[in-house]
Amino acid sequence: MRPYSVVDLLGFRNLIHTLEPRYIIPSRTHFAEKVIPDLYLHTRQEVQNTISEADSVAITTDGWTSGATESYITITAHLIDKEWCMKSFVLQTRPCHESHTGKNIGAVLVDAGKEWQLERPHKLLP
Repeated sequence: MRPYSVVDLLGFRNLIHTLEPRYIIPSRTHFAEKVIPDLYLHTRQEVQNTISEADSVAITTDGWTSGATESYITITAHLIDKEWCMKSFVLQTRPCHESHTGKNIGAVLVDAGKEWQLERPHKLLP
């Protein structure tokens, strides 16, 4: 992942100019306020629709630490779609300021379940 400011770098601008001299690179503000939010909303809706159509969803968690020693919890949903294809979606990665205990992970799972409308018990696999 790169910061939005990459579009301001001379090397990036030269690369794009070499590939397509007529292309005008949008500003970092355009990416930050329009492109990425629109892409996120569209992708989120597609993921939500796929999850809603699934008969069952399995949820996994992964506690990990970044190179900067910051602790995170990632929640992933796994399902079989209507074409019988296995799908996995990272629903969220959140900072974890507490230890990765069952209680703390459970609280994150409850929040994710509400956010992604996974509150129906028959929808989740144990």
